[in-house]
Amino acid sequence: MFLQILTIIAISYLFIHAEPSILLKRFLGFKEEKYDEYSKNKKFIHRLIHCWMCSTFWIGIIYTLLSGCCFEGVFIISVISSFIAGIIDNKL
Repeated sequence: MFLQILTIIAISYLFIHAEPSILLKRFLGFKEEKYDEYSKNKKFIHRLIHCWMCSTFWIGIIYTLLSGCCFEGVFIISVISSFIAGIIDNKL
């Protein structure tokens, strides 16, 4: 379980901070400098893919479901991963 949590956090970190994923998000139209011009729905999606805790939660759900974990385990692992990612984000 600990290894799964670390893997989820590492994948999420790369999703948020790696240059290829940043370029992909910009290509899809989610640019930081144009955030104020977005509609309410697009702002929601923008925050979802740029927030480390949010991304960690959803990546954790997807990762653990694909690994064959039971539903309760999926939720617990995702929440713990998201919480730890938030602590790490505050420290960095």
